[in-house]
Amino acid sequence: MGSMDSIIGWVSIGLGVVLGVGAVWAARLKRPLRRAAANPLGYLHTATNIQVVDFRPGIGVSGRVITAPTLRAPLTERPCLAWVVSVLREDRGAEDYPEWNAVWWRQRVQDIEVAYDLRWDVDGREPLPERPAFVPRPGTVWLEGDRIDIKTFDGTTAELAVDQVGLPPLVELGVPPELRHEIAADVRRYRLSEGCLNPGAFVRCAQEDADARFMLLTGSYEQQGADLMGCLLWGFVVGALLALLVGLLLIFGEPPGDAVDPEAIRLLPSALILTPPGQDVAPPKSSNHRGLVVPDHLGVSRGPRR
Repeated sequence: MGSMDSIIGWVSIGLGVVLGVGAVWAARLKRPLRRAAANPLGYLHTATNIQVVDFRPGIGVSGRVITAPTLRAPLTERPCLAWVVSVLREDRGAEDYPEWNAVWWRQRVQDIEVAYDLRWDVDGREPLPERPAFVPRPGTVWLEGDRIDIKTFDGTTAELAVDQVGLPPLVELGVPPELRHEIAADVRRYRLSEGCLNPGAFVRCAQEDADARFMLLTGSYEQQGADLMGCLLWGFVVGALLALLVGLLLIFGEPPGDAVDPEAIRLLPSALILTPPGQDVAPPKSSNHRGLVVPDHLGVSRGPRR
């Protein structure tokens, strides 16, 4: 058993070293990704005779929004470029765990101007090349708010209890009367979620054709890559530390069974003789009782002194 523990321990240490090398590799890759995420590049991709080629959208734009906000969030009164309010209901999911699901939502988006750094104009009637041919051509593009569907927000979502805002704002938002009655009957089961698009946010918008609505997401691909590499780095570090710890314990750790003498455990009950204070009892015949020390205040006799 000892030799097997040593083999497993050395294997675990080797695994820890490999994971440590992976952590160093991930840390070196994360540095340029963080620099790129701090100042991501925006792009504009347009096409004439719009059509989808190889499942790529015909029109796409990404960049920072430079428009001044003209809207205010209905629940928190925050100035914003767009807002989305959702009514969340607590349901029971797998293994009876609570899940908050959106049962109603409404959004409002103003016209926004997005600044980009690179541009690529292609003819939609021709197959797209294997690699995009973006050229440095900074500019801006306007998007109509009525043609935008917001899919994600980047850290600008607030969740509020219904008691905090009351029911009147729900009437102004246009929540159906049936849903308002359900909320009033069981307030604790419902919550409100409000997401806002702030000025200066980096957005990505795309549409499948000229008549389709734009699908807007926040955050850049560079930031997503940096976040993913950060998670990978922490996984390597934690895995390396755990593997090294397990390996060292298996190789250099003392087995629990060697720390206890079975003979001492067998003689322990016979050595402890509980008697009233002031009375002595003859010690057992075995001489091993001399190694046992018991304080006098416990009322346990040590036997006659010799």
